[in-house]
Amino acid sequence: MKRLSALNAVYVIAFITFLFALSPRARAQAYCGLYEVGEYNIVFSWEGSAEWSANQASDPTYEIYVSVPTNCPPPTAVVNQPSGLTTPLISISGPTRIAGTSEPDGYAIALNVGVNPSTNEAIGTIVVSAPGTLGIIADPFTITVGDFGRPPCTYAITPATSSYGAQGGSGHVTVTATPNSVSTPLSSCTWTAYSSVPWVTVTSAASEAGTQTIAYTVAAETANPATYQTGSIVLAGQTFGISQGPPCTATAALYDPVPALLNGASVSTSPAVLFSGGTPVQGVAADGAAELLVRIPVTDPNINCPTLTATLSEGTDSTDEGSVRMLNGGAVDPSTKMAFALYTAPLDYVTLNNTGDASTAHRTVRLAINANGQQIASETITVIRPLVVMIHGLWDDPSSWFTLDSPPVPPATTERFSQV
Repeated sequence: MKRLSALNAVYVIAFITFLFALSPRARAQAYCGLYEVGEYNIVFSWEGSAEWSANQASDPTYEIYVSVPTNCPPPTAVVNQPSGLTTPLISISGPTRIAGTSEPDGYAIALNVGVNPSTNEAIGTIVVSAPGTLGIIADPFTITVGDFGRPPCTYAITPATSSYGAQGGSGHVTVTATPNSVSTPLSSCTWTAYSSVPWVTVTSAASEAGTQTIAYTVAAETANPATYQTGSIVLAGQTFGISQGPPCTATAALYDPVPALLNGASVSTSPAVLFSGGTPVQGVAADGAAELLVRIPVTDPNINCPTLTATLSEGTDSTDEGSVRMLNGGAVDPSTKMAFALYTAPLDYVTLNNTGDASTAHRTVRLAINANGQQIASETITVIRPLVVMIHGLWDDPSSWFTLDSPPVPPATTERFSQV
């Protein structure tokens, strides 16, 4: 065994003397510093979930564990955000002492990574440090938030669902493609479309690219027309729902909206307002301005009852009937289980296609409410002549008014307005 030189012996004695001269705390810190860092490089996907997790977007917090020797000061952690971003992407909480851990002392750093707003990779660092004999000892590790798992394109469909009666039909659905990178051309956003059931057929090309509208058909259900069935078309990874079967059932009733159901000078479109109030009526005067609210309570809005439509019928000339429009796009309000329509009286009482109206006291217009091409409710609207008020002078006789028409106005042209 080699003997220590006299000079080395002096150094050893001096070092031992130095250690005993330190306070107990100083002697303990002589060995302090980071003992272990659990993770050094962690890759996250662009939406902020760890690479080994199927989906952490709803709870993206991830913990990193570090430890220091017992009785040493706790570590610290500082975030260096990725460059080029206007808002912080990485946030931390801690280090926090883990209760119940023995030597070495364990600490947890809670890490939260947000959604990368850039189409480029974003790299940030967390520097974990601990006081030691030679000052601050830094032990950095890198957290990468990049394009891991990021699809080249994002897709959306419009509409999301559609419903048909037993007679079937056809329709269209639009796929909107959006590239997730400026370097990805729209033509690279390719996708396919296929039906999940035999009674729905995609009539457009099965493979498309970019933003496109596809066509499809729904076969008639002749064997069991009362059967309610559902299917779908899967396109660009999105599901377009289709239902077929008997429509919902409904009734229709007419109400004068003035004044209870008005919003300013117009009839309200709020279901909460239209749900109640108004005066029940049977018809309207043909003045081109009077309006009636059509209240349509639906028996079962969950059975094949999407948006409703309304049609009028009386003769071949549509101007004879007035006009009708569904409020709120014909949608059935889920809270009131009602849909609403607004009927506007025709401009003239005498119709263009029926000169016989000139001698009638009133005429009728038929209102039909439809769902998926099938009528589910109807109501008859009585149309009467506009009210005319004639005031004679103090010394005049109303019998003189019969000279305005020759022969005198027949009784058939009068109407009891109180009954309408």
